[in-house]
Amino acid sequence: MASDKELVKLRGPFNAMVAASMRRDGIPEITKWADHHGIGRSTLYSLLRGRETREGTWIKPSLDTLNKLSHALGRPLHELVYILEPDAVGADQAKADGQLSAKVLP
Repeated sequence: MASDKELVKLRGPFNAMVAASMRRDGIPEITKWADHHGIGRSTLYSLLRGRETREGTWIKPSLDTLNKLSHALGRPLHELVYILEPDAVGADQAKADGQLSAKVLP
C-alpha cells in the first residue's frame, strides 16, 4: 500500500488529510496507519484510490468508518460527510462559514 508521499498520486477525497495525519503520527505506511486507528485496510484503500460508482459518485464508507477516520484526522465528522456528499443539507452553509477547509468536490 501507499506511503504518505505516494498518496498524492491517488485521487481519493481525503488523501491530503490522510498524508498529513500520517506525518503527524510518524507512521510512514498506510497499512500501519489504518491498523493504528482501527480503520479497515480495504475500506481505506478504496477511499484513497477514489473509487466511484457507475454514476460517478464516491464509494461511501460506513458511518462507523467515517467516525474512526474523523478521529484519526482530527476533523469534524460533518466535514468528511460534506466532502463525500457536497449536496447534503448544511454543506453550503458549512462552506460559507469557512468550516470546510478541505476542497468539496463536485
